[in-house]
Amino acid sequence: MGLWLVIVAVCTAGATVTAAAATTASPEVALVRVTSLTIKPGKQAVFEAFVSQLRAAYVARGGGSGWQLASTELGEDLTYTAAFGFADWTELAPRVRDVMVEEYGAEAAATALANFAEAVVSQRSAVYRYLPAYSREPPAGTPLATLQANVIIDLKPSKVEQYLTALELVREARIQADSPAFWRVYAGSLGARNRLVIAYRISDWSALNDPPGPLRAQLVAAFGEVQAEKAMLAMEAAEAHVESRLMRARPELSYVPAD
Repeated sequence: MGLWLVIVAVCTAGATVTAAAATTASPEVALVRVTSLTIKPGKQAVFEAFVSQLRAAYVARGGGSGWQLASTELGEDLTYTAAFGFADWTELAPRVRDVMVEEYGAEAAATALANFAEAVVSQRSAVYRYLPAYSREPPAGTPLATLQANVIIDLKPSKVEQYLTALELVREARIQADSPAFWRVYAGSLGARNRLVIAYRISDWSALNDPPGPLRAQLVAAFGEVQAEKAMLAMEAAEAHVESRLMRARPELSYVPAD
């Protein structure tokens, strides 16, 4: 089984934004471009060595676009996620080559880039939109979470609005229950239509159990038995496929410019 690498580029209107991957981007981010690369088994060390070199080169230069890397703790595949200010690797490569050559010299840079290219099997891309109306941000000043649970939901094409309507009720019910759960919702656009990604902050493992009780109980408390049942059935009927990944931040492989 190959190693899945998810690379995330964050785009705004005329500006590049650094974010902690697609699912931890700041609320101002409107679009997130995700490029997924399959890495040959056993080549993750090559990838991490390359990123370490690249990070050191950017730190030495100062400024520029940044990225934040995370890797899977639990999930079907070992995954890396990172936020970049570029569209895909083909656009990034000339700039990376320049940075690497400047810092390490032409020969060493060529070797590092060749090793990285040899490790990549394939790639795919998609664009996501941040949906603040369905998200619940933590209070201002809350420390960044080390762990994040990503739930990837493929919806039936005719059921997207139905699911989002139910998701609004879920958000309100959790707010009323004073749930410790905080999350961001992203909707697929180019390359990922009818897909939602819901990213939950895991600052405390208890948040996974949601102490106020099961979701259905929270919906009943907020909206009554009939509306709760309707919302739960609507979400179930809309889902075509659901998968989850638990991600861990990798600050040692991340670069956040001072500016």
